[in-house]
Amino acid sequence: MSFGRGVSRLECIALGVAALALGACSDTAPTSDRSSAGAASGGSAAGAGSFATSGSAGVSAGGSAAGGVSGGTSSGTSGAAGASAGAGVNAGGTAGSSGAASAAGTAGQGGSAGAPQKPEAELDGLSWTMICNKAADGNLCGVFPPGSDTCPADGYKSVDKTVHFGGTPGTTYDVTIHFQGTQEAGDYTGGTANPKELLKGATHQDTLHNWLALEVSAPAATYNPNAGACCGSVQIYDYVATIPVEAGATLHLTAQDKDCLMHRYCQNDVTSPCKGLVVDGISPANAPIDGAFLHMTVTSVVAR
Repeated sequence: MSFGRGVSRLECIALGVAALALGACSDTAPTSDRSSAGAASGGSAAGAGSFATSGSAGVSAGGSAAGGVSGGTSSGTSGAAGASAGAGVNAGGTAGSSGAASAAGTAGQGGSAGAPQKPEAELDGLSWTMICNKAADGNLCGVFPPGSDTCPADGYKSVDKTVHFGGTPGTTYDVTIHFQGTQEAGDYTGGTANPKELLKGATHQDTLHNWLALEVSAPAATYNPNAGACCGSVQIYDYVATIPVEAGATLHLTAQDKDCLMHRYCQNDVTSPCKGLVVDGISPANAPIDGAFLHMTVTSVVAR
């Protein structure tokens, strides 16, 4: 009976050795359908054991890309590409694919353009204003250079301004102007009056009275707006005139007095103290201009 038990142990050993030998001589290793599952992207290691068990599913493709910055004044910055998936440990699966780049942000809209400037913007509201800065007899007052009480040999030009007219290049405009104020009447000869207070192309006489001029570069013309009376008499002006001005023209205003003295308007002819002419919005009642002024308000501009 004991001999039979010993034979059984030998048979078991022999069978084990034979099985190992057969496995070593085989051309291909045993496979299992489950081991192919390890091909999932970015997987972990194959399962333990003599035969490969299914690997766990790989990590999914890289994370979502950061969004592009939304458009402002320029296109937004493209988002960075998503991170790549890590390779699987040991034999499990291939690496995950890279995330797609985000689209560029939408371009921002530009700001709206401001309203176009009117052609007459620089001309409207200009004035020949001559302020008294030295007392004299009666309605006379001095208009001297700042900081001086001596009149230059050729007189003093107290107004000297140049402005530009806008508009569409190549276009001539009829510009209607309302003139308001008070001035000494200048001494002029010749020229064309339209109306009588505004002379075009006149000649100024070399006298001691205020000499006002408006020089337009195109169409070229010189206007004297303090005409219509004689010999330095004080006038109150309130009239409307229309002159042609080309787009892009310059307008030059000057006021000059040869002896730096002028006659001025005084309410009720009271000269001490002299209260100047009141014009609403120009020379207010609570502080009327002490001197002479002639203000321009542009009332219409019509292209020809």
